[in-house]
Amino acid sequence: VDSSRRVIVVGEQPNPDELTTIEPEFVELWLCPAELRSQIRPDLCELVLADMKAHEANWSFCTAARAFLQDALIRDANNRDHASLLREVQDCWLTAPICTSIVIIFWQRYLCNLAGLARKGESPLDLVLRWMPVKADRGLPDELLGVMRALGWRCLTQVPRSSANSAPVAAAPVLLNSHLNIQTVCQDKETATRPRYKLLMSL
Repeated sequence: VDSSRRVIVVGEQPNPDELTTIEPEFVELWLCPAELRSQIRPDLCELVLADMKAHEANWSFCTAARAFLQDALIRDANNRDHASLLREVQDCWLTAPICTSIVIIFWQRYLCNLAGLARKGESPLDLVLRWMPVKADRGLPDELLGVMRALGWRCLTQVPRSSANSAPVAAAPVLLNSHLNIQTVCQDKETATRPRYKLLMSL
């Protein structure tokens, strides 16, 4: 975090004998809605990240093509069998990812785990439809961000100053750029443009 409280992406240089030039790359913070933020469970976050690590895969051109051709929003939930619709959503988690897949999969996995502990009796699909109703194998960035804005997610370009009344910061950030490999954050080698990073985390 710099002096203006903007977040800057940094990386690790494993070889101490190499000299590397790093240009500042600013990120955005996306905050989940307050109702969801109040239910953040660090243990569930760790479980979800472990599950994602076990199913990691490289960025996929096939998934990117699907995203351009098909709508990602989960529709007609009232006219579908909820068990089959949930299986369809979960099957998307196992598809090779694009940039948006990481964020969608993290939150949908988290919500499905949270539903098992919720006191309101909401099903996993209920929580997915409320907070992240997008298929992970086809969502374009603008489509995902549009859905998030509509559902109350907020974008910050600066880290808010801490106060006695502020909510604790959850320890489960999900980092993405325009061409993200699920194993690591890196610049896309197929394009000469610099990546633009966004950081989605629960504050």
